[in-house]
Amino acid sequence: MTVRITKPEFNLREKLSELDFDRVPIQKMPAGSVVQVKYHFIDAGSGSTHNSNSTTYNDTGEHVLISPRFSTSKVLVSLGVQIYSTSSQYHSYVAIVRDNNIGTGSHTNNNALFHSSALWESSGPGQAGNISQQFLDSPNTTNQVKYSIYVKSDNSSNTTYINGSTYSDAYIMAMEIKQ
Repeated sequence: MTVRITKPEFNLREKLSELDFDRVPIQKMPAGSVVQVKYHFIDAGSGSTHNSNSTTYNDTGEHVLISPRFSTSKVLVSLGVQIYSTSSQYHSYVAIVRDNNIGTGSHTNNNALFHSSALWESSGPGQAGNISQQFLDSPNTTNQVKYSIYVKSDNSSNTTYINGSTYSDAYIMAMEIKQ
């Protein structure tokens, strides 16, 4: 008894030419790969985009939205802003906030993913400086996530601005990193 097996013929060169070598499917990307980038640019031409003399964090209205493709992904959030303070004797703060409950408007330090402050060691009114921040977040979702820029002051006599100058652009960016 003889058993014959037949397979359909194919042309290997033809099959290789059908492959898309310019694009790796996201499911096959290795850990550490950047899956997507979302970027929000804040134009200097608009002048100061937000100010606050509150001692609790307040939303500037500047944010970036990202919907992670994988629930296990990390999101690297970066921001760069010019911060301006009307009084050099008080701190001005900038924070990255993940707005899980979008619409609440203000947050405490406990809600901020990352925050930093600026204090100018000089006398006189008004000081400006640049702040750059990065935070690696684990949102554990594939739902849309909103990362916002919040500001506050440590004294209500001090007003804190972002983009305090018409010569300073700002941004907030979110990058999904596959794990």
